[in-house]
Amino acid sequence: MVEIKPNVTSCNDNQELMLSLMNFSKYGALSQIMVMQALEHYTQEIIRDEEEILKKVEEDKKDGKRAFVNMESWIGVAKEIKEKSDKFYNRYNLKK
Repeated sequence: MVEIKPNVTSCNDNQELMLSLMNFSKYGALSQIMVMQALEHYTQEIIRDEEEILKKVEEDKKDGKRAFVNMESWIGVAKEIKEKSDKFYNRYNLKK
């Protein structure tokens, strides 16, 4: 079980940091809304720009450049997060 720590400097990993950000804020539950909105916004941006991202990856490969993260997987995880969030928030009439 992950320990929720009020001081972010004592967090050992990203999971502890996220729990701390969402549970210890002088703004209360508003911090949870901010984190979830940021996650939703970013995943939608990645999904929206999928073709452009993959095109850039191919261009970069031609120039001998490699991404730090496999972008196909990055896009896949964005879609997975969106799907899980949509299920959690009961958003069923979605474009696929």
